[in-house]
Amino acid sequence: MTEFIRACDDLAGVVRDAVAGMAGTPEAGEYVRMGADGTPTKKIDQVAEEIIVDYFTSHPFCRRLISEELGYAEMSGEKGTIFLDPVDGTYNAVVGIPFYALSIAYAEEGIVQQGYVQNLATGETFHAVRGRGACLDGRPVHVSDTS
Repeated sequence: MTEFIRACDDLAGVVRDAVAGMAGTPEAGEYVRMGADGTPTKKIDQVAEEIIVDYFTSHPFCRRLISEELGYAEMSGEKGTIFLDPVDGTYNAVVGIPFYALSIAYAEEGIVQQGYVQNLATGETFHAVRGRGACLDGRPVHVSDTS
């Protein structure tokens, strides 16, 4: 496991703990502002994003971060871009459907090098590293041979 994937695992745990009590409540769906992508940012999105942006601001993993809510932010790293959706499936989180995830990807020169997705409701975690394949909860996964 790479340093980036380990950091994502740590972040996912903090985010999961922070939003667990909010999921399925009116508080989770409170409107905060209009997101950079043109959709409303809900409180659950903001809570998750603040944790992640604070982390990457103080840990130099990338030069820039692009998030669904925040948009573009300069970071202290020397290279690379992190793409972030702090709560992928906000509607599900707000209404209590247990399918919403933290989604993070790291790219260099426009090519994704590593990706991380954790279902914040269940903890199920996928990660992939370019050239090394993908894993589900730490175990390698492959495409099916069945057509």
